[in-house]
Amino acid sequence: SAGPAKPPSAALAGGAGGDAARAGFSAEALPEWARAAAQLVVLPFAVVFVGFYFAVSFLAVDVTFCAVAAAMKLAGKGAERTLHEMQAMVFRVWISPAACYLETFGGLRMELTGERLNGEESVVCMANHRQFADSFICAAMARQVSRHGDIKCIVKRSLLFLPVFGLGAYLSNACVFIKRSNPASSSRLLHQTFSALLHDHSPSTPHPRPFWLLIFPEGTRLTPSKLAASREFSLATKASAHPPVPLLSHLLVPRYKGVSKAIAELRPTLSAVYDLTLAYADHGNPADPRPRFLDLVFRCALGVPRVVRVHQRRIPIAEVPGGGAASETKEGEALRDWVYEQFAEKDRLLEEVEREGRFPGEELEFRRVALGYAAACMAGLVVMAAPPVAVGVAVWWRSFR
Repeated sequence: SAGPAKPPSAALAGGAGGDAARAGFSAEALPEWARAAAQLVVLPFAVVFVGFYFAVSFLAVDVTFCAVAAAMKLAGKGAERTLHEMQAMVFRVWISPAACYLETFGGLRMELTGERLNGEESVVCMANHRQFADSFICAAMARQVSRHGDIKCIVKRSLLFLPVFGLGAYLSNACVFIKRSNPASSSRLLHQTFSALLHDHSPSTPHPRPFWLLIFPEGTRLTPSKLAASREFSLATKASAHPPVPLLSHLLVPRYKGVSKAIAELRPTLSAVYDLTLAYADHGNPADPRPRFLDLVFRCALGVPRVVRVHQRRIPIAEVPGGGAASETKEGEALRDWVYEQFAEKDRLLEEVEREGRFPGEELEFRRVALGYAAACMAGLVVMAAPPVAVGVAVWWRSFR
């Protein structure tokens, strides 16, 4: 019989201490008043940087690149390949300064275990979902194999209306915005996205760029109330579902249709499926995974690493069901069962993190964003932001001189 749900998995705080010691200075040695004073001293820097980054991002991506992308769209299909190359470059340049800031100022550290990934293959990447920072974590995994400009994330449509970032992600083709309340529209949009990826990787396309298609199969962030509802659903369907829906303690029951559709349609281009399992510290409060994204942005780490544990699994596409002579219905059922199996394994891994304080396996090297590279990317954004600023100054000068 099923017992009460345990709290969502926590990457235990133990283990961060060694990282902190290796980092040299640690604010943990300071009294509480000194840490609070230090945060007040560095907060203006955080506010200035974030404000400057938002302003430059708006001018460079939402204005300048919007105009460039529109012009290339008007140029016709012959310019599509060049546009896609530019979108990858712009997204890579755009997110690198932010990633460097989160790792340097915010103290974000990834403790990686599992299998090494390959930057030369196109993959569907699926991850569990705890908070807004998850997308940045997955992009950091893509950056380890130099694919951070080629990641495409399927997200809910409401994120399109985030100031600056929503439009920027749309223009750089980094996100596919679907409306979950309209399945027919979402299905058409996904089919268009998959068709474009297949076209880019057709035999007639020379040197196609590998891509990461990122999906969060749970469809929403995990909370205690959602976990309880998910377990109730699993128990209610236990007798009627074949196979039964998995009863998970640290994850929500996955919405398998998006993953299944992606794998089924993109199979000719895929080399593998990457399964990323993310574990945060929640310190006894499952509704509050740590580090919080806003803490990474506005609260300096002061030498104390903020650790997120990530376990990587590479599943060759040949080991994923489907792709043979089976009917579409049979293939869909096989993929559904396979997705359930992967989430049962993810739940077991998170159980081990809760028990042992870490994922199994040898720790892999995590490459941080180099300060020089981030500075060069920031300079590139400033250059991209210059044309609208110059136009604005010229208009002002002619109007008010």
